[in-house]
Amino acid sequence: MAATVTRYCTSHSNDVSSNMKELWDWTCNQFEDADKMSSPLQGATMKFLAELQQAKRVLEIGCFTGYSALAWYESTQATKAEIITLELDAKMIAASRRTFDKYGLNDRVTLIEGPAQESIETLTGDFDIIFVDANKEGYEGYVKQILDKKLLSPGGLVMCDNGG
Repeated sequence: MAATVTRYCTSHSNDVSSNMKELWDWTCNQFEDADKMSSPLQGATMKFLAELQQAKRVLEIGCFTGYSALAWYESTQATKAEIITLELDAKMIAASRRTFDKYGLNDRVTLIEGPAQESIETLTGDFDIIFVDANKEGYEGYVKQILDKKLLSPGGLVMCDNGG
């Protein structure tokens, strides 16, 4: 059933950009665990929500190769949103930096390296969208920490990938 719904949604959704397609293909070819990356359908959904929200600040916990950061970047051209992404894994940090350089994202995307819990403690201000896509056992603690620090703007969204 899930595959049928995904096919339907994909065929009735806006497609992702050529840059996102290129990054998707590169990631799938370079990393055995590429299934951890957000899907093109998720990327299209992120773009839709960021545009709808008119996001000015986005926080993502877990960057992988920068696919979702690219989606946030493309969808916030009008608002010139600041995008902060957190990543711990050195291999993914290198891949993300490659993405940010290749697609010219460094003017609005900041990558903070290190454990998410420690990185969240350093953040100030509020975010219109917070996307949690890291180690699943940490989700509850990350969201609690975000809410305790009042990092979510009024009317903001918290999105968790594979929160199960």
